[in-house]
Amino acid sequence: MVSLGYIRANDTDYGFNKAKSEVSYHIYKPTLTAGGLVNATKFITNKELAGKQNAIQVTYDVPLTDLVKEGKGKIIVLKQIGVESGFDLNSFASTEVKNASSQQTVNLAVALNQKAFLIQRKLEKIDLNFLTYITNDNVLILLSSPHASVDELIQFAQSLQ
Repeated sequence: MVSLGYIRANDTDYGFNKAKSEVSYHIYKPTLTAGGLVNATKFITNKELAGKQNAIQVTYDVPLTDLVKEGKGKIIVLKQIGVESGFDLNSFASTEVKNASSQQTVNLAVALNQKAFLIQRKLEKIDLNFLTYITNDNVLILLSSPHASVDELIQFAQSLQ
């Protein structure tokens, strides 16, 4: 038990290398300066995205000390999966978020053809924001957040490497 606790406490890559070894596509993660967010979960494998089962999911949030001080998080969930060349992002964006209240195209420098979709969905008092795009190496990225603004999602997307 003590050994397992020690290993988990010293897992500073949050399962990134393990996840990387389980998929054939590049896994993106943000630089350290992405809005001051830190890993809130480990990299989780075998998630579903775009009808495929080998997606990676990881969640980022403000550091615990900031969360305690301010009482407000900025959770951003990052899901990603390798897709084939020519993947229909428009169709995916139109069907992925059920009951979307709006969808618009945004320019995003890190996206294939600099094209991304911003999708918003209202849930009572919360506006859920989704940003989806394909990278130049054919990785489908879906960012979602109930608290981060559109600008914060775009900043986060631009920090992914």
